[in-house]
Amino acid sequence: MTAERDIVGFVIPFAAGASAAVLFFGSGLTFCTCLAAILLLSTAGCLAILTYSIRGSLNPNILWLATLLMPFCCGILTGLSGHILSVSDIPDAGFISSHASRFCSWMKDTILAIPFGSEKSNSLVTALVTGDRSALPKEIVDAFRTSGASHILALSGLHLGIIYGGLRLILPRGGSSMISRFLSAALIVSICGFYTLATGACASITRAFLFILLGETASLSGRTRSTRTILWTALFLQLLADPLSITDVGFQLSYAAMFGIAYILPLFNEMWPAQKGLSFKGLRWIWASASMSMACQLTTGPVAWLYFGTFPKYFLLTNLIALPLVGLIIPLSVMLIMLQGCGICPDILVRVTELLISGMCRSLEIIASI
Repeated sequence: MTAERDIVGFVIPFAAGASAAVLFFGSGLTFCTCLAAILLLSTAGCLAILTYSIRGSLNPNILWLATLLMPFCCGILTGLSGHILSVSDIPDAGFISSHASRFCSWMKDTILAIPFGSEKSNSLVTALVTGDRSALPKEIVDAFRTSGASHILALSGLHLGIIYGGLRLILPRGGSSMISRFLSAALIVSICGFYTLATGACASITRAFLFILLGETASLSGRTRSTRTILWTALFLQLLADPLSITDVGFQLSYAAMFGIAYILPLFNEMWPAQKGLSFKGLRWIWASASMSMACQLTTGPVAWLYFGTFPKYFLLTNLIALPLVGLIIPLSVMLIMLQGCGICPDILVRVTELLISGMCRSLEIIASI
């Protein structure tokens, strides 16, 4: 709790400062540079005050103000640096990014070659795996949006989380050896990182990658995986690397959803009675799925309403149907892509995948028409 409190106490004023800089101080390179110099001096002054407090005694109010002001100034400085870099000449993508882009193009071409019975299935798999929704028919996009399943079409932590879960299943755990555990974690993080770059590294999927990176790091170091601590640490790192991302709707929705999972979901979980038995396990799964949907909707709903002016009435039913199907469709689609790339495409796997896709689309169309 102490570590979490310290992280929250730093990240919240830091995020507030970065937001203020991004939203209000983007009026030119010269202005941003001058203001950044002033803030750098202010941050150094706060740091000097906090350092002096170790040797002497200062007024607690001054210490409290310096403690809040230093991360706030750091946040503004970070936001200004984002403005400065955005109007400066940045070199093109490097070696890894260029190969990741080629891999994404290869995935799209391979998906188009999968012998589905309908081109809608190819376009939906392309959207789910690569994030490219340009070929999706309008009726499918409308059905997803009206039913409250738009988040399924947008690459996010859901998609990378499914891929991460699949990697955890098929790759060796690493045993008790520290070296083997490190190699296993490094391989998983590398694959997830490469996939993040290949799909464009949008704000929401970058957040998911940071969660995986921090979670694996915590496991290797013997620390407990605390969702709340990882949430605030990831927010700090992402704003530090790209402060302008705070204006991205995907960034805001992604962190709003994780806030609901970290702080509201545990309250719902505590409501379920501690009972055993097969029937209770099935009901427990339904309650867990419903709780996840409600926790996320409570925090993302206001953001979605602010930007889009809509609130899906049947989001609970939508997520109870769509999320389990997506949890099957994405791994099967990844298998199809790999097999199709090798020249092997089992007809039974194609049929099963298309059946699941058709079932999900039809279910969402029915919900959207209610």
